[in-house]
Amino acid sequence: MMQLLDQHGNPYRVAGVTLIESFTAVSNNLAPGLPPAGPAFSTDSLGQYTDDFFVCASACPGGSSNTNIVIQNHTANGQPIAGIVIVYSCNYITIGGN
Repeated sequence: MMQLLDQHGNPYRVAGVTLIESFTAVSNNLAPGLPPAGPAFSTDSLGQYTDDFFVCASACPGGSSNTNIVIQNHTANGQPIAGIVIVYSCNYITIGGN
């Protein structure tokens, strides 16, 4: 589960906050490019939400070592919130450095 945070980094425990995601390419070396944005979703009573990330690339069966770097952007009730850097290749995905 992901936790929605306020501008001070504290948990924002409010239900029904609508989150919408989009992606911005930093480097795009792995087909098919940007991952698909998921549907809008809402926080639960603790301000938490589930966000799944996946990508399929036709280059991976050939063992490509190319890497993509994207920024996952969110809006919460229409207001932009901090982006998360995602690095992925055929062998790994790191989200926010983890």
